[in-house]
Amino acid sequence: MTAPDDWLVLQSIKASVAAMGLPPEVHEDRHFFISVREFAAYVKGRKTLRMKYFYREQRKRHRILMGSNSLADTPLGGK
Repeated sequence: MTAPDDWLVLQSIKASVAAMGLPPEVHEDRHFFISVREFAAYVKGRKTLRMKYFYREQRKRHRILMGSNSLADTPLGGK
């Protein structure tokens, strides 16, 4: 199955499948720009988590709403 985007749902499904004696086979959902493992690595060691900084970093990484050519490291519109 493809992993659901809700951790509690995933735990419930895993428990249900395990109760039936079946090995759960969970695959990452590739509909997202970052995997759960990558996000966990991003969060690790941070004292606080500000989603705006995370989103900013992901926009740069995936070049979404970013300038072109010499402005590639700046957001479109300058903000």
